[in-house]
Amino acid sequence: VAVNLTLRDAGGTTWGGENEVTILTEIVVRPVNNFPSFSAASFARVTENAPASFPSFAADISLGPDNEAKGTCPPPDEYRGSLEAHCMRQTASFVVVEMSAPSLFASIPVITAEGTLIISPMPEASGTSSVTVQLVDDGGSVLGTDPFGETRGFDASTRHTFMVRVDAVNQAPAFSTPWTVTCATTTSDCNCPSVAALS
Repeated sequence: VAVNLTLRDAGGTTWGGENEVTILTEIVVRPVNNFPSFSAASFARVTENAPASFPSFAADISLGPDNEAKGTCPPPDEYRGSLEAHCMRQTASFVVVEMSAPSLFASIPVITAEGTLIISPMPEASGTSSVTVQLVDDGGSVLGTDPFGETRGFDASTRHTFMVRVDAVNQAPAFSTPWTVTCATTTSDCNCPSVAALS
Protein backbone atom coordinates (compact mmCIF):
# COMPACT_ATOMS: atom_id res chain seq x y z
CA VAL A 1 0.00 0.00 0.00
CA ALA A 2 1.47 3.38 -1.05
CA VAL A 3 1.31 6.04 1.67
CA ASN A 4 2.30 9.72 1.71
CA LEU A 5 3.89 10.77 4.99
CA THR A 6 4.03 14.50 5.74
CA LEU A 7 6.08 16.08 8.51
CA ARG A 8 5.07 19.66 9.42
CA ASP A 9 6.65 21.99 11.98
CA ALA A 10 5.25 25.11 13.69
CA GLY A 11 7.66 27.61 12.12
CA GLY A 12 5.24 28.76 9.40
CA THR A 13 6.04 29.85 5.86
CA THR A 14 6.73 33.61 6.40
CA TRP A 15 9.45 35.07 4.11
CA GLY A 16 9.27 32.01 1.87
CA GLY A 17 9.94 29.48 4.60
CA GLU A 18 8.94 25.86 4.33
CA ASN A 19 7.35 24.07 7.20
CA GLU A 20 6.65 20.62 5.78
CA VAL A 21 8.11 17.79 3.78
CA THR A 22 6.31 14.81 2.21
CA ILE A 23 7.78 11.46 1.31
CA LEU A 24 6.17 8.50 -0.44
CA THR A 25 6.56 5.14 1.23
CA GLU A 26 4.89 1.76 1.12
CA ILE A 27 3.45 -0.38 3.85
CA VAL A 28 3.81 -4.10 3.19
CA VAL A 29 1.75 -6.56 5.21
CA ARG A 30 3.81 -9.72 5.09
CA PRO A 31 1.80 -12.93 4.96
CA VAL A 32 2.22 -15.76 7.41
CA ASN A 33 1.22 -19.34 6.86
CA ASN A 34 -2.36 -19.88 7.99
CA PHE A 35 -3.23 -23.15 9.66
CA PRO A 36 -5.14 -25.77 7.67
CA SER A 37 -8.43 -27.14 8.95
CA PHE A 38 -10.78 -30.09 8.54
CA SER A 39 -13.69 -31.92 10.13
CA ALA A 40 -13.87 -35.67 10.70
CA ALA A 41 -16.02 -38.46 12.06
CA SER A 42 -15.46 -39.66 15.59
CA PHE A 43 -15.81 -43.45 15.20
CA ALA A 44 -14.81 -46.23 12.82
CA ARG A 45 -15.63 -49.93 13.19
CA VAL A 46 -13.88 -52.79 11.41
CA THR A 47 -13.85 -56.57 11.66
CA GLU A 48 -10.93 -58.69 12.82
CA ASN A 49 -8.66 -59.75 9.92
CA ALA A 50 -10.52 -57.47 7.47
CA PRO A 51 -8.79 -54.28 6.24
CA ALA A 52 -11.29 -51.53 5.47
CA SER A 53 -11.49 -48.01 4.07
CA PHE A 54 -13.91 -45.19 4.89
CA PRO A 55 -14.28 -42.56 2.13
CA SER A 56 -14.98 -38.99 3.30
CA PHE A 57 -14.05 -39.85 6.89
CA ALA A 58 -12.35 -36.42 6.91
CA ALA A 59 -14.18 -33.58 5.15
CA ASP A 60 -14.14 -29.79 4.75
CA ILE A 61 -10.37 -29.97 4.17
CA SER A 62 -8.96 -26.44 3.82
CA LEU A 63 -5.36 -25.39 3.28
CA GLY A 64 -6.07 -21.75 4.14
CA PRO A 65 -6.79 -18.61 2.08
CA ASP A 66 -6.50 -18.54 -1.73
CA ASN A 67 -2.81 -17.66 -1.79
CA GLU A 68 -2.13 -20.97 -0.02
CA ALA A 69 -4.96 -23.17 -1.29
CA LYS A 70 -4.96 -21.99 -4.92
CA GLY A 71 -1.56 -20.34 -5.31
CA THR A 72 -2.93 -16.91 -6.26
CA CYS A 73 -0.53 -14.00 -5.73
CA PRO A 74 -0.50 -10.21 -5.98
CA PRO A 75 1.09 -8.72 -9.12
CA PRO A 76 4.90 -9.02 -9.21
CA ASP A 77 6.72 -6.08 -7.65
CA GLU A 78 9.90 -5.43 -5.72
CA TYR A 79 8.47 -7.16 -2.66
CA ARG A 80 7.49 -10.33 -4.51
CA GLY A 81 10.59 -12.16 -3.38
CA SER A 82 9.57 -12.00 0.27
CA LEU A 83 6.06 -13.17 -0.54
CA GLU A 84 6.75 -16.09 -2.87
CA ALA A 85 6.89 -18.63 -0.05
CA HIS A 86 3.21 -17.96 0.58
CA CYS A 87 2.14 -17.44 -3.04
CA MET A 88 2.13 -21.09 -3.98
CA ARG A 89 -0.34 -23.93 -3.96
CA GLN A 90 0.39 -25.80 -0.77
CA THR A 91 -0.08 -29.48 -0.06
CA ALA A 92 -1.06 -31.07 3.23
CA SER A 93 -1.09 -34.52 4.80
CA PHE A 94 -2.65 -36.08 7.86
CA VAL A 95 -0.26 -37.09 10.64
CA VAL A 96 -1.04 -39.47 13.51
CA VAL A 97 0.31 -37.75 16.63
CA GLU A 98 -1.07 -40.11 19.31
CA MET A 99 -2.49 -43.63 19.28
CA SER A 100 -3.44 -46.09 22.00
CA ALA A 101 -3.28 -49.89 21.56
CA PRO A 102 -0.97 -49.85 18.50
CA SER A 103 -0.83 -53.66 18.62
CA LEU A 104 -4.33 -53.70 17.09
CA PHE A 105 -2.95 -52.58 13.74
CA ALA A 106 -0.69 -54.15 11.15
CA SER A 107 0.15 -50.58 10.08
CA ILE A 108 -0.70 -47.14 11.45
CA PRO A 109 -4.16 -45.92 10.36
CA VAL A 110 -3.93 -43.54 7.40
CA ILE A 111 -6.14 -40.67 6.25
CA THR A 112 -5.42 -39.80 2.62
CA ALA A 113 -5.27 -36.23 1.30
CA GLU A 114 -8.80 -36.77 -0.04
CA GLY A 115 -10.08 -37.73 3.44
CA THR A 116 -10.33 -41.54 3.15
CA LEU A 117 -9.50 -43.46 6.35
CA ILE A 118 -7.66 -46.76 5.76
CA ILE A 119 -7.41 -49.31 8.59
CA SER A 120 -5.41 -52.55 8.49
CA PRO A 121 -6.04 -54.63 11.65
CA MET A 122 -3.38 -56.98 13.00
CA PRO A 123 -4.34 -60.62 12.32
CA GLU A 124 -6.36 -62.19 15.15
CA ALA A 125 -6.43 -58.88 17.10
CA SER A 126 -9.53 -57.14 18.45
CA GLY A 127 -10.23 -54.23 20.76
CA THR A 128 -10.52 -50.44 20.80
CA SER A 129 -7.97 -47.74 20.00
CA SER A 130 -7.98 -43.95 20.34
CA VAL A 131 -6.30 -42.19 17.39
CA THR A 132 -5.39 -38.48 17.28
CA VAL A 133 -4.49 -36.78 13.99
CA GLN A 134 -3.49 -33.36 12.66
CA LEU A 135 -3.50 -31.91 9.16
CA VAL A 136 -0.04 -30.44 8.40
CA ASP A 137 0.75 -28.33 5.32
CA ASP A 138 4.13 -27.57 3.70
CA GLY A 139 4.01 -23.81 4.26
CA GLY A 140 6.23 -23.96 7.34
CA SER A 141 5.75 -22.44 10.75
CA VAL A 142 8.29 -19.60 10.51
CA LEU A 143 8.18 -16.87 7.84
CA GLY A 144 11.45 -15.23 8.77
CA THR A 145 12.80 -12.36 10.85
CA ASP A 146 12.44 -8.63 10.61
CA PRO A 147 13.72 -5.68 12.69
CA PHE A 148 10.99 -6.35 15.23
CA GLY A 149 11.76 -10.04 15.71
CA GLU A 150 10.38 -13.28 14.38
CA THR A 151 7.11 -13.50 12.51
CA ARG A 152 5.54 -16.91 12.94
CA GLY A 153 3.04 -18.87 10.90
CA PHE A 154 1.02 -22.00 11.54
CA ASP A 155 1.37 -25.20 9.54
CA ALA A 156 -0.78 -27.59 11.63
CA SER A 157 -4.49 -27.80 12.32
CA THR A 158 -6.07 -28.41 15.69
CA ARG A 159 -5.98 -32.03 16.80
CA HIS A 160 -8.88 -34.40 16.25
CA THR A 161 -9.37 -37.69 18.12
CA PHE A 162 -11.49 -40.59 16.91
CA MET A 163 -12.08 -44.15 18.12
CA VAL A 164 -11.43 -47.32 16.15
CA ARG A 165 -13.15 -50.55 17.18
CA VAL A 166 -11.90 -53.88 15.84
CA ASP A 167 -14.61 -56.50 16.39
CA ALA A 168 -13.61 -60.09 17.14
CA VAL A 169 -14.87 -62.85 14.84
CA ASN A 170 -15.46 -66.40 16.08
CA GLN A 171 -12.87 -68.69 14.51
CA ALA A 172 -13.63 -72.31 13.54
CA PRO A 173 -12.25 -74.85 16.03
CA ALA A 174 -9.53 -77.24 14.88
CA PHE A 175 -8.04 -80.55 15.90
CA SER A 176 -5.70 -83.22 14.61
CA THR A 177 -5.40 -87.03 15.00
CA PRO A 178 -1.75 -87.94 15.43
CA TRP A 179 -2.49 -91.68 15.17
CA THR A 180 -3.73 -94.21 12.61
CA VAL A 181 -6.36 -96.91 13.35
CA THR A 182 -6.22 -100.17 11.46
CA CYS A 183 -8.97 -102.83 11.77
CA ALA A 184 -8.67 -106.44 10.55
CA THR A 185 -12.25 -106.66 9.25
CA THR A 186 -15.15 -104.31 8.86
CA THR A 187 -16.95 -106.13 11.66
CA SER A 188 -14.13 -105.97 14.17
CA ASP A 189 -14.26 -103.61 17.09
CA CYS A 190 -11.49 -101.05 17.01
CA ASN A 191 -10.09 -99.46 20.14
CA CYS A 192 -9.01 -95.86 19.48
CA PRO A 193 -6.67 -93.93 21.72
CA SER A 194 -7.89 -90.66 23.20
CA VAL A 195 -8.29 -87.79 20.76
CA ALA A 196 -5.29 -85.46 21.10
CA ALA A 197 -4.14 -82.08 19.90
CA LEU A 198 -7.54 -80.46 20.14
CA SER A 199 -7.54 -76.68 19.70
